[in-house]
Amino acid sequence: MPLVSPILDDRSYKEIREELVRRIPVYSPEWTDHGASDPGIVLLELFAHLGENLLYRFNQLPDTTRLAFLRLLQIPMRPAGVASGMVRLEARTPGVVVPGGSVVAAGKVPFTTLDDVAVTGVRALAVVREPAVLPDDEELRAQAEAAIQARGLGDDEVPVFYAVRVLEPPDGAGDEPPPLDPSAAVDGLLWIALLAPDGTDEAALPALRDALGGARLSLGVVVDSV
Repeated sequence: MPLVSPILDDRSYKEIREELVRRIPVYSPEWTDHGASDPGIVLLELFAHLGENLLYRFNQLPDTTRLAFLRLLQIPMRPAGVASGMVRLEARTPGVVVPGGSVVAAGKVPFTTLDDVAVTGVRALAVVREPAVLPDDEELRAQAEAAIQARGLGDDEVPVFYAVRVLEPPDGAGDEPPPLDPSAAVDGLLWIALLAPDGTDEAALPALRDALGGARLSLGVVVDSV
């Protein structure tokens, strides 16, 4: 885990300017014009701009100190390495093979794939069944009670009503999905649902199932830091 350098002072130009303006009535109560055209406000804005630049240099001290200690310990910098990442592929028809060595780009930076990848076109969702109270909506409550009665539960038995929580994948590159806690599930399980793309014809489902036969599913798990 990398060491995070502390921010000694994170005030911005706007915050410094507002702080200086708030001090005007304390030191110069006769100064009542705080408009942008006032010469004194112009000077305060100049000092706020210079102060923001000084704070930026001030916050570089932890990095500089850490590098100095690393040099004293004779610990060199890590050599440059090859960057790697994950790519999301989508195909309109299942069974499309992307050969290894294909070039993909992250902005203007080109990357090369390592292995052949068969794009199935399915969508993966993480699902957890969490305990919940019966819904207040009359229609939903009637459906839940009908499902409980269909299970043949007696009056002395406590039915388990649960809500299905789905973890959608992030839409953008910088989006983070919400955390999902399998320990709160009624069955203690995390379900992975593989869904056909929206609008898939039923006649194409057998070919999609055949494409998934023997396929390997790799799952990546990130532990929530909260």
